[in-house]
Amino acid sequence: MNFKNINEYKTSLKKITIENKVIREIREYTKIIELNPEDEEAYNSRGICYDEIGEHHKAIEDFNKAIEIHSSYYEAYNNRGLCYENMGEYHRAIADYSKSLEISAEDEESYYNRAVSYENIGEYTKAIEDYSIVLELDPGDEESYNNRGICYINLNEYEKAIEDFTSLIKLNPDNKEAYYNRGIAYETINKYEEAVNDYSKVLEFDPYDRDANVNIEVCYKNIKR
Repeated sequence: MNFKNINEYKTSLKKITIENKVIREIREYTKIIELNPEDEEAYNSRGICYDEIGEHHKAIEDFNKAIEIHSSYYEAYNNRGLCYENMGEYHRAIADYSKSLEISAEDEESYYNRAVSYENIGEYTKAIEDYSIVLELDPGDEESYNNRGICYINLNEYEKAIEDFTSLIKLNPDNKEAYYNRGIAYETINKYEEAVNDYSKVLEFDPYDRDANVNIEVCYKNIKR
């Protein structure tokens, strides 16, 4: 392997270490399954491991087996949905998340994952509905505020987007992405000074952020007009 710098080498080494750990876990779960072929939790756990190293089809086989053994195993439906999502098969993923929620109506993870899949296929209104449920269950979920705000931007509902990014910033004042996204929303509705403030905040975190530097210059030009 050829590496451009030490950080690239360290990243590659870390990935190899994680993969080796997961492979060892797969072997252990396989031993458990050999001892007890009806252990749905072992199939589910091994499926998660396969998905983690990109062996999606093997993962799906394991989740299928877990569901075959225990038809109301909502975690297996959720995990199979994640696997389909990783494969870009969002409609199948949504079907699995929905099945998980039929079994466990307050499973926060399934609502969140379904929202992500809806967002990926451009079903922003449905995604917003699911992110909103997640926030009812967990008002401190930062990713749901951020993602719902992005959905609002895609629906041209910029004020609602600004509200979500502002709520996120209150939860975590060090969330660089929230400032950047709120800056985008402000800039789009011609509130250039507010956008400059947010892009400036991004540059406090990362002075070399290319997008923030470009956007702030555009805003300054519009302010001078």
